[in-house]
Amino acid sequence: MSSDYSELYERLYQSDGREELAIYEELIRLADSNKDLPTAYDFRSAYCSRACEEGFPEKGIVAFSWCLAQYDKDPSLDDPYNLIWQYKVMLELIPIFETVTRDQIIKMQEDMAKRLAWMGETERTAHYYRSWNLMRMGDYEKAAEFQETYLGMTRTGMSDCDACERDRQVELLVRMHRDEEALQKGKTIMEGKMYCGEVPEFTNGHLVKALARLGKEEEATKRATKGYELIRRERKYLGTIGDLMLITVRNRDFNLGMRQVTKHLPWVVDSAAGELKYRFLNAVALFFEALSKDKPRTTKVRIPRELACYRKGDSYDMGELAAWFAEETRRYADRFNQRNGNSRYDEMIRDNREIAALD
Repeated sequence: MSSDYSELYERLYQSDGREELAIYEELIRLADSNKDLPTAYDFRSAYCSRACEEGFPEKGIVAFSWCLAQYDKDPSLDDPYNLIWQYKVMLELIPIFETVTRDQIIKMQEDMAKRLAWMGETERTAHYYRSWNLMRMGDYEKAAEFQETYLGMTRTGMSDCDACERDRQVELLVRMHRDEEALQKGKTIMEGKMYCGEVPEFTNGHLVKALARLGKEEEATKRATKGYELIRRERKYLGTIGDLMLITVRNRDFNLGMRQVTKHLPWVVDSAAGELKYRFLNAVALFFEALSKDKPRTTKVRIPRELACYRKGDSYDMGELAAWFAEETRRYADRFNQRNGNSRYDEMIRDNREIAALD
């Protein structure tokens, strides 16, 4: 590594978050200007992982797309297994962007399936992501069929960990309102016997919905409280924070709700992930609606200046704020419904109103 690279690279060990990403971006620009393809590849590969971890998946996807194109020209740039593991992360994230079409998602998953077959892998991982994408696009029945298929196959070195796979099973069951089954399937996660880097963090957002619908109020509150503490500092969990906030609204805990809105609403401003924003904005809309009914008066709220609903002086009518955030939620729902060819996002809005006890 040249001295130019080394100076920047040393700063990585003293940075995190956006600063770390900014340094990687400088390293990438330097490698590009030096026409140093192998180094540019390595920096982008590392940047891809960090960007996703820091809650900027759109940056990671752009970097990975570049890496994939370069790898196809020169396979010596990377180990195929490393490439596929990153591909798996990208395939998980692609459906949360409403600008990515259904055809593009399917084309991407089938491209990875061909690469896996070339490596001698079974179709288990390909079926796993077919199930994931179908669930994300609202085709729950077909998703369940692929899930049953891959669960009947032998795990391979490309399989996600047991905890991740269990989380996917729980989420699909909750989406299908098979709540008792979801709780049974998620029992080992709830008991702390099964976990990984993102489980139970993601799983808590699914489980609180099942618990609330089954009337298990105390358990739902405990899980929402514990779950929020685990993820409140990580922007990649913006959608899950929205899921957990449904319990805050259900409990009419307006003090906690206002803290959550104030802390996380700025994350919406620089997020490009429509599905994560949709889930959080929906919870915010329900929070302000509940607050407007309990305290029908003007209230001080810190709204980011970048949002169109911002008003100088931070004084707002709660009903008007509720309407604005509901409209933003609807805007994303319409886009995803159009992309997916169904009305699942309308159903999720209705489901969330029920969980928030607003119907």
